[in-house]
Amino acid sequence: TEPVIERGGNKFQAAVDADLRNLAALRAQLSDETRLRAIAERLMASAPLVVVGYRVSAAQAASFAYLATKIHPDVRLLTDSGSVFGDHLRHAHRCGAQTLVMVALPRYPRECAAALQQARTLGLHTLLITDRLVTALTPLADDVLSAGVASEFVFDSHAAVVSLTVALVEAMADAAGASARQRLEGFEDYAAEQDLFLRE
Repeated sequence: TEPVIERGGNKFQAAVDADLRNLAALRAQLSDETRLRAIAERLMASAPLVVVGYRVSAAQAASFAYLATKIHPDVRLLTDSGSVFGDHLRHAHRCGAQTLVMVALPRYPRECAAALQQARTLGLHTLLITDRLVTALTPLADDVLSAGVASEFVFDSHAAVVSLTVALVEAMADAAGASARQRLEGFEDYAAEQDLFLRE
């Protein structure tokens, strides 16, 4: 069933309402799984897989990369820009990287455009995860996945973007099949051996 979105309330409730609208739009968008699954297969085929994010987007890029590492053999998170980024990108390309994932949410740093252009020059396929299908960055990307950002607060809420990236990781796990399950089971064994987590 569709989520019930209430109207009115205080500014905090209004911001949550905006997130709910963005999540509802994302839910409708994901009714056709075909494109998400095709993108996920491409990401799994790239080893290493390069993930990039700057400024506020760096946190979401890091979250996506952290989860993807659990099922992908080689994920490389890059949050440096300029010549340092170029060094790391070229090294990843020499190691076999075929795809770069760029997380770019408002406001869009100029470094994002430079990174996408460098990736294109090297022949890497680029996936842009952003808030709208059409931005100043979308012409520089080969694929675009979008989820709305709520701007009711002083700082944006990226709740729908989080759901989109987790859905993408899930599709990657499906694409990887048995190898993803083995990697996840291996991590669980390691976590138990090292007693990494508190017991509930």
